[in-house]
Amino acid sequence: MHKTAKYVKIKLRMRGNKTILDLMNMRTFLKCFLLIIFIWSGNTTMASDKTINSLAMLFNLNGKTAIITGASQGLGKQFAIILNKAGARVILASRDIDKLNTFSKELKNSKAIQMDVANSASVKAAFAALEEAGEKIDICINNAATGALTPVFSEDDNGDFERVMQTNVMGVWYVTKAVANHMKSHKINGSIINISSVKVIASLTKS
Repeated sequence: MHKTAKYVKIKLRMRGNKTILDLMNMRTFLKCFLLIIFIWSGNTTMASDKTINSLAMLFNLNGKTAIITGASQGLGKQFAIILNKAGARVILASRDIDKLNTFSKELKNSKAIQMDVANSASVKAAFAALEEAGEKIDICINNAATGALTPVFSEDDNGDFERVMQTNVMGVWYVTKAVANHMKSHKINGSIINISSVKVIASLTKS
């Protein structure tokens, strides 16, 4: 499933003892994500080093830490590479810890952590481990997602639909809640970016 440039950025700001949530469209800060979407043509196709370096030069993330869900492949992997090239420490999150560990060795400043976004206990455990390790997260990319055909008139047991909703809706909520509370407790003016699919505005049908 291809993803398109439908982004929502949640900006956390501290004002006295209050945490302010600003929802806005992303612009310069995420130019690289907009461009990556158009150069990425499949799970196995990666951007060239020249393109990655060009995109990374759009902004400076030295001293920042970013967590990316679904970072073991596809867009999540691309996002991690770009953010890392721009200077950020990247925390790679996914169910496939073996892939993450291999990928982490290719990056300069990274950490792999196992997380199933569809499982609230898994998300809580992962963030508890990050807190214990002293990580301070400035950026969260909610990228992990799944997809399946869920025809209304089928005789299935709703398993596919429930799996999609649990991952793509509840998973985003679990991670957003965890990272927002993390940012609040550490007084971090952070950014939470949710990656959506073109399928939110177009139907998916069998060919």
